[in-house]
Amino acid sequence: MPARLNAEWQAAGVIRLEFTYKSDTETIPLYGIYPDLFPYVRPQVYAAELDLPRHRNPFAGNLCLIGRSTEYWSTHDRLADLVADQLPKLLTAARRNVGDPSPVPEEDQAEPITGYMPWPVGGGVLVDSAWHIPERTTGGTMTLVAQATDHSFKACVTRIAGDGLELVGLRGLSGVWDHSRTIEGRWVRLASPPRSFEPDALLRAAVEVNPGVLRPDFRNTGRISVDVVGVAFSEDLRPEVTGTGWLFVVRYRQPSATFMVRAGRAGGGDFVERIPELTGLRTKKVLLVGLGGIGAPVAIELIRAGISKLRVIDHDIVEPGPIVRWPLGLLYAGDSKVAALERFAKVNWPYANVVPARLAIGAVREKLDEPSDREQLDTLLDGVDLVFDATAELGIHYLLADLARDRGIPYVEAATKNGAWGGRIARLNSTPGSACRVCLQYALEEVDADPDRQLHVKSGGLHQPLGCADPTFTGAGFDVSSVALAGARLAIGTLLRGVEGGYPEPDWDVATINLRDSSGVATVPIWHTFRLQPHPSCRPPHGH
Repeated sequence: MPARLNAEWQAAGVIRLEFTYKSDTETIPLYGIYPDLFPYVRPQVYAAELDLPRHRNPFAGNLCLIGRSTEYWSTHDRLADLVADQLPKLLTAARRNVGDPSPVPEEDQAEPITGYMPWPVGGGVLVDSAWHIPERTTGGTMTLVAQATDHSFKACVTRIAGDGLELVGLRGLSGVWDHSRTIEGRWVRLASPPRSFEPDALLRAAVEVNPGVLRPDFRNTGRISVDVVGVAFSEDLRPEVTGTGWLFVVRYRQPSATFMVRAGRAGGGDFVERIPELTGLRTKKVLLVGLGGIGAPVAIELIRAGISKLRVIDHDIVEPGPIVRWPLGLLYAGDSKVAALERFAKVNWPYANVVPARLAIGAVREKLDEPSDREQLDTLLDGVDLVFDATAELGIHYLLADLARDRGIPYVEAATKNGAWGGRIARLNSTPGSACRVCLQYALEEVDADPDRQLHVKSGGLHQPLGCADPTFTGAGFDVSSVALAGARLAIGTLLRGVEGGYPEPDWDVATINLRDSSGVATVPIWHTFRLQPHPSCRPPHGH
């Protein structure tokens, strides 16, 4: 396989080898380009004249000779061996008919054509993978909620119609972007995937299906008038599965511009593709009390895991200082914590339903027309599947655990101590005969008396930051998060116990994690866990 070194590319500091592959049946011109970081990463082999339905970038022409992961390339490998060993396999696999059961040596990976396209940063149109568009439907209209700026175009499709087709789109995502407008657009379906990623070429392909889209139908998004043409086509979605791929041609009236925008898959089903064990959370409701360094990270984990409804209680305002260990940042300073979380969830995980309740549990009523704590808690507890207590207040622990037990609702609490050298997580199942919060307190006192299991705590008192109304513990956010994440795992495992294929239930009820030894030296996390049993010293009214 003799090769020629391209002198022009060599002068520019790039190695490009041009050669020919010959078999008994064909001759294929090829060239290989070596990356700047060779041999740590592989060279690319291009076949400009080869037309294959798979395993070849249809735009750049490079071949998928080995899997994309760097683990498939060794620093001892050579380009000639790569071609000689892999190209015959590639040709066999690429020319195999879809559905052919004969075994072929290829990665179990689909190759969506849109995955080959270079995308500009700063734009996207959200679609739903669940939409089924019959091949006989060649186009129609669509409704979008769009935000257009000089540098980006972002939108979600809320409706698709055409030839008797009527699909409800992503209406729940319409509040994601500020200053967005509802506009109308058009769409067409191509008989085959596009052969170019240039917007003008894509528009020409759309015009062949519907000549009317050649003339822009500008719609006002505020400062900028836009025309949107969606282009649908069949593409691989996963191995042996085809579906609808999308691209969008966007035209601006002023400043005049035509560009292509990628599609982003954002349907409800798209969000569970990567977390199938958590699908059952879509029917679960949680009451979370306390949105501090433990509660706020737990809330975010529950939201992005797909919890159906999250009711949150806290009375505090977001202060600037604590954001060093609070997840939402300075943008929310001055807002109530519950309102900040609701706002954050709405724009980042819009399928989540966060119900904020700004309530100081245990405060006296200073006005006769104020609802009682009991009434508000009864409402917030109604229908929930789990109570998560992140208040770090012993009195509130007893209160919430009793309210949960009265209703047969599982209860989880999590807290850290001064220094954030570690923390505790505990679960009460709230079933007849099971351990209660008093049982837990007895068990925790026994743990504290055991040098091998006790929680390590920074010596000295709490610290009162300048201008802060209350003393607080010191400690790093990443240490606090270790406790919060364990609490989220326990809560989710509890919510999904008994659900087939769901996230597994932890085999413990109480856990102590130490992140430092007793002298404060950082260690790997050391866990002590146990099942909580009714304690023999426990008596009513908190009895089991």
